[in-house]
Amino acid sequence: RNSMSPKLLKQLEKCLKTRHFSSGFKIPQSGIMEVSMRRILPISIMVVLSLFLNACGYYFEGSRLGNDSGLVMEYKMLNKTDSQDLTVEAGDIIHAEIEVEGGQLTLKIQKGDELPVYESAGVKSSDIFDIEIKESGIYTVTVTGKRAKGSVSFTVESE
Repeated sequence: RNSMSPKLLKQLEKCLKTRHFSSGFKIPQSGIMEVSMRRILPISIMVVLSLFLNACGYYFEGSRLGNDSGLVMEYKMLNKTDSQDLTVEAGDIIHAEIEVEGGQLTLKIQKGDELPVYESAGVKSSDIFDIEIKESGIYTVTVTGKRAKGSVSFTVESE
């Protein structure tokens, strides 16, 4: 059985209904949770957004050097697509050195809208190869990384 007097119980009920206390402090109508959620929600959204962008979004941590005769990239994290136009003459060779330490790459070398002269998806191992170019023009080297770590080098070598 309750040990509080009925008068005290009525005063307590009145205080709880109006949420006024003798100190003059007033709790918001929705209670303490509203105050906490106002502070926690924006912080939570920023944390989740940051994790999402770093894990799933476009990200590159490394170095890149590119011009019309080559593309060299070294990276701790490549999670995006990058490309470089190379000017190549008929008979030239595009020398490629691929080092994969983690993740995977998709590589493509293509002149304009023509069929690629080289294309490989899901590359998870290192490789060195040469591609002989039969037709002069501007060839686009495209590298796409998915949580990749390593390096790529594409250089035009004239004969």
